[in-house]
Amino acid sequence: MILLLFILVLALLLISLYYYGYEIIAPPVIICAVYTFSIYAAMYNIESWHIKLSNITVLYIVVGLLSFCLSSFIVRTHYKNKPVPIKRAFVINITNQKTIILYLIIFICAYIYIQEVSHIVGGYGGDYETAMADFRSDFSYGDENLSFIANQSYKVLTVITFICLYIYCNNTIATGQWKKYIIWLVPVIILGYATIRSGSRAPLIQLFVMFIVFLLLFQQQYGKYKKKALLKYILYIVGFSILFLVMFSAIRYLVGRQNDSNIVDYISMYVGGSIQLFDLYLKHPNEAMNNNTEVFGALYNNLIKLGFIDDKELIMHKEFRYSNGILLGNVYTSFRAFHHDFGFTGIIIFQVIEGFFYSIYYEKMKRLKNKSGISATFILYGMLMMPLFEHAIQEQLFSNYLCLNTFILLFLTIIIIHYLKPKLYATKSF
Repeated sequence: MILLLFILVLALLLISLYYYGYEIIAPPVIICAVYTFSIYAAMYNIESWHIKLSNITVLYIVVGLLSFCLSSFIVRTHYKNKPVPIKRAFVINITNQKTIILYLIIFICAYIYIQEVSHIVGGYGGDYETAMADFRSDFSYGDENLSFIANQSYKVLTVITFICLYIYCNNTIATGQWKKYIIWLVPVIILGYATIRSGSRAPLIQLFVMFIVFLLLFQQQYGKYKKKALLKYILYIVGFSILFLVMFSAIRYLVGRQNDSNIVDYISMYVGGSIQLFDLYLKHPNEAMNNNTEVFGALYNNLIKLGFIDDKELIMHKEFRYSNGILLGNVYTSFRAFHHDFGFTGIIIFQVIEGFFYSIYYEKMKRLKNKSGISATFILYGMLMMPLFEHAIQEQLFSNYLCLNTFILLFLTIIIIHYLKPKLYATKSF
């Protein structure tokens, strides 16, 4: 059955790619691509995990993806005859004074955050790897929390990094000079270091996703995206993805992940384990969590803390499961959350909503008239790509991103963009 699932999802991927005119970052292309990759990773472990997908698992995944794609195709049909205006390429220039102040803020925020994390981790004692593993466990599942100042510092650092990444991607696509604007990638390195020191890797994935999406969207906006170069784009993305996955695996010990698997087994488990886990969930649901809520978890948490609703049983961390004696983790694809709270109908409804949301947003971004130089809505779109790229691993859009924190990040983005007030210089096509 897993081979049938792979063929069906691959067919959906090819259909989506064709229908969207070979635009490889179109929402239905992305979601089908990540599921194709996840299913292939699961197939690699078909014997060691004893994978025997049920018919219902295949049905739910295929219908869910089909619901997303059909709603996307409707949006595409609506916008198909609306031309995408080619914008003249421009370079974003920030004054030296504002750049210096921006970097001072970056270093101060990073220092505050890293110092507090280091102080807490140091208090566990023992070797670094064990101390980091204990910190991660207490931070995720226990009562360990960072101070308000440290949390806000990390948010400011994150927003500034997103803006700098935006500037770098825009300027390199506008001019074709990849090295000239490398200074704008320094915040990426700083945020990456701060993230690793806190035992996390999710922001690294988000930065990588935003980097790819920004580059290709700017190419589309400036009329530099060549459909004939599709294979070249795919090879570049695959190449960068392999390098990223190697790095992702290599730093596992630095973030407290105590897993001794080789790199192929580790990555295939991280990427493909969710397919097998979703099947195990459907066969053996956790009865103890039947009355708890998975979707809208972060939003409910905000409302509870603000006193708008009474305490509610939330599932912030799903149960860990084994397959053939091998621990696969606790991620079950996005479909688990929808099914758990709303059943099979929920899978269809939420996938239709996501399909319309991402596809409309995507079409708007291609036609965005950005007169200020740095667009907050563009950056927000890049942020919201993370749930789409991780759809095959776990649900994030409704469970994690629909919350107060996302609006705070957007608000900070608008404030910092307003402060920078960049100057724009038109360039000639390269």
